[in-house]
Amino acid sequence: HFLSSAERYHDLFVEIMGDDPELRAADVFMCGEPVLFCRLLSIFGKPVIGYISTPISVYVKSDDRALWYQQFHDMALDPRHIFATTTPIFAEWVAYATGISLPVVRPVCAYTEASYWPVRTREVLMLRTVSLFWDTECVLNYFARQAARSNAEEKAPIKFRESTSLTGKERVGYSAFAEFLAAVIFPYAVSQFWFYELYSMAVPIYMPSRDTIPLYVSQDYAVCPDFEGHRPGHAPHRVHPHSPFDLDDWAAMTYWANYTDYLTLPHITYFDSVPQLLLRLEQGDHRAISTEMRKTHTELLGAATTFWSQALEHVAALNGMPRSESSGEEVSPADADE
Repeated sequence: HFLSSAERYHDLFVEIMGDDPELRAADVFMCGEPVLFCRLLSIFGKPVIGYISTPISVYVKSDDRALWYQQFHDMALDPRHIFATTTPIFAEWVAYATGISLPVVRPVCAYTEASYWPVRTREVLMLRTVSLFWDTECVLNYFARQAARSNAEEKAPIKFRESTSLTGKERVGYSAFAEFLAAVIFPYAVSQFWFYELYSMAVPIYMPSRDTIPLYVSQDYAVCPDFEGHRPGHAPHRVHPHSPFDLDDWAAMTYWANYTDYLTLPHITYFDSVPQLLLRLEQGDHRAISTEMRKTHTELLGAATTFWSQALEHVAALNGMPRSESSGEEVSPADADE
């Protein structure tokens, strides 16, 4: 769905909310989805922190997109405001459309308060999949039972549990998810928070082969061709050779899939087939994998802590508060690639 007019929507917001005393008293605003709301909040003259996890063109129809991209470009270069993206692919989409280079600050999901503790040694968590044609949990469990029958060691078959089939008690908090031997993700979007939550808990993650990831992530509404567009005067193909919204070109789909964290973060295990998945689940050193994931997550946590601390220091300084001695370098506004 798209707004009938982004400018009329902006004017209506100003008319209804422009004199709101609580909004005018705010020291800083945060915005995310849709990114268009960041411009609405900027009317109050206060710093805006935008944390982007979608295409910036969401809800903005094609006729309004060029103007909006220019407005976003100007806003991102304003030293009052701070923008970052959750994943590399969203940062590169912004660069493709506007020529602006934004930092990537991955979600660290500290709220899970859970760590890998695989007491369910023969159970594998499977995230909800989007399919109208088959039950993935049923298919995988069938293969697991057949594999167990042919196993000379007579082990119990691995049991796959789809997240939506867990009991209400199991879905309270995150501790139960950290108890599974591993998790299997068939992604249906270029970015899913479940992925980051499991990574933060250091739960070993299995995903389809790197060669097939483009097919999975191309189901996402975010790659809809209707989102195509760029800032006036900007040549997107000087930044990237392919459009992220070209679903008719395998080279383009593969190119952009390589910017997803499914393929950029380390210590993910990939499989080409169900038998290979079962074999790797049986033979994998999951505690060793988990340990390496924990190390990577600690680095991501450190980077995120530094970024957000500096962002808040920046906002405080704009509001007249002295910077702390331990704050380090001031966070920089977005950079223009051209």
